[in-house]
Amino acid sequence: MLIGDQVKMKLKFEGPSGMQVIWPVFNDTILGNIIVIGRSKIDSSFSKDKKSLTLTQEVRFTSFDSGFIQFPRYLSGTGFSRYFGENCIVRAQHAHGPHN
Repeated sequence: MLIGDQVKMKLKFEGPSGMQVIWPVFNDTILGNIIVIGRSKIDSSFSKDKKSLTLTQEVRFTSFDSGFIQFPRYLSGTGFSRYFGENCIVRAQHAHGPHN
């Protein structure tokens, strides 16, 4: 991602329909250097037999700092079972113009 570009990230959870999901909340900034530009509502859908649940949300963000940005992993679960989402790392860098 180039500094100042907008990137869209899609979060998705699939699991049993009775599972309590702890969904990440995205405020105006993440980790101090990621600016959240927009977020969709959390969309939910059930399988035909109503035994599985799918949740999705899109988040648009930008950054004006260079370097690697690691998003925190999200947690879901119920009872004694806990599930973590996958790591997400984004690299923000300066655009390089043509050489003279």
